[in-house]
Amino acid sequence: MRRRSQPVPRGARAVRDPWPAGRAGFPDARERPQQSPNPGLRFFGALHELPTRFKRYLCAVGLSGLGNFSHSLLILAATHLLAPSIDIMHATQVAGLLYVGRNAVQVLASYPVSAWADRIGPLPLWVAGYALGAATAVLAALAFCLGIGSLPLLATSFVAAGLYVAMQEALESTVAAGMIEPQALTMSYGALGTVDGSAKFLSSAVVGTVWTMTSPVLGLGLAVVLMLTGTVALGRLNR
Repeated sequence: MRRRSQPVPRGARAVRDPWPAGRAGFPDARERPQQSPNPGLRFFGALHELPTRFKRYLCAVGLSGLGNFSHSLLILAATHLLAPSIDIMHATQVAGLLYVGRNAVQVLASYPVSAWADRIGPLPLWVAGYALGAATAVLAALAFCLGIGSLPLLATSFVAAGLYVAMQEALESTVAAGMIEPQALTMSYGALGTVDGSAKFLSSAVVGTVWTMTSPVLGLGLAVVLMLTGTVALGRLNR
């Protein structure tokens, strides 16, 4: 006689599929294409299709970056200007402390800058940041023109430099993110980093060469012109 199969208890049926609700709450990754690989993406084609406004932003970043000299030159400037009034050893120590102050300003200003950008928008604040970058070079050039080792003037230049770097780190990529589609975000960040890094490298080389071969005033003056040009270009995007 054939044995009758025993009914499976209701609780045992649940063991076969223990996570139906869990799977229902997590849709398949293919439903979210912005987080999925895109093998059909072509590098140069994707670059060409980036928004015109973002390309203009890259031009502004490049122009300003060409004037964004290494702030270690501010240490050299402070040492050179303070040495006549105090000995070279103390001038070097004071210049180093000014750079430490610049770093402290950068750290302390980062969060307030981000919070302020959330209130008024990142682009207008980033335009002001570019202007601060130009002001850093203006103040250092002014100190050389006057030929005085004014500690307050030099300190103001270092403070402006710290504020500029804080704004750059908080706002540069944030402004870019508001101009591009999610699927092109990573490539756009790569393009931004390439333009910014290349411009900074060229800036330090060019400004440093002009500083050495001619005069610090001409080197800093070149940085001011380039950064102000970038500021104007960025300001046009805000219209």
